[in-house]
Amino acid sequence: MLAGRLIRWALLACLLNSGAVHAAQSDVPLPLEESHALFIGGASGVRGLTVARGQLGFGVYPKVAGAHAYDAMLRSRTVLLDFAGDAVWTLGLSAQTVVDQGNDIDFRLTRLFYDARTGVDFDWGPGVARLHWVHRCSHGVDNALEGRILIRNGLDFGYRWRVDGLFGTLEVDGLAHLTLIGQNEDLATQNRGLASVRTQWSHEAGPGSRLFAGAGIGAMVVAQGDAWEYDVTNGASDPRVEWLPALTVGGQLAGQGGTMELLFSSQRIADDGVTLTTRPRSLHSVRLRFLW
Repeated sequence: MLAGRLIRWALLACLLNSGAVHAAQSDVPLPLEESHALFIGGASGVRGLTVARGQLGFGVYPKVAGAHAYDAMLRSRTVLLDFAGDAVWTLGLSAQTVVDQGNDIDFRLTRLFYDARTGVDFDWGPGVARLHWVHRCSHGVDNALEGRILIRNGLDFGYRWRVDGLFGTLEVDGLAHLTLIGQNEDLATQNRGLASVRTQWSHEAGPGSRLFAGAGIGAMVVAQGDAWEYDVTNGASDPRVEWLPALTVGGQLAGQGGTMELLFSSQRIADDGVTLTTRPRSLHSVRLRFLW
């Protein structure tokens, strides 16, 4: 039993070393990523490669949900250009591997999620505004499960507001996404856009440690299409909304070289990509993350 568990986690570590990553399956991702830390003040002109961030995460689903028993996630984000501390052009890459218990060692790769985004963040008023081009895709692994290739390409418009007070830090994030190009063989449920609001409170609990709690809600607009590949100009009928709540609570401990987080996550995703028809899923996991 112990040997089997060690083999599974060793395989997971190998997978993590194969790519870089955002919680790529999440439609309303929590906890909130740090946005203000992308800006470095005190200099004029244009500077290159001023900030680089990385993240490594593991998730365990206490109640196995379909294709989900474990997952592993990598993420990177780099400031390519800093425009005098007023705006930054960033590049973000994410990859997430999902595993179920469908083979002899209870460790079968079932689904891959990828996320690539680039755009500009603006230091604007009490917060940070952003305009990003986003590519998201998902596909199966070695035909382990019947499923579909999912692709969404489009624009994100967002704003993050932050206030520091006596009882901690409060952040509120609003997002509007427009899907310009997509792919889904289930013509009855093709994603066309998303609006979401997320809020997070954090409080310093001691030297280098913080507690946080966050909640969010997303409204995914889906519609009937007439082709498995579609764009914003294609016709759509029967529009409707898929509601996507999210919740997280946890704590973090910061050291000299990075930060460790342990948290509980509950979220609903619009489609896990498994089976030939769209399948929203409610996922509950315990997560360990390392950030630097």
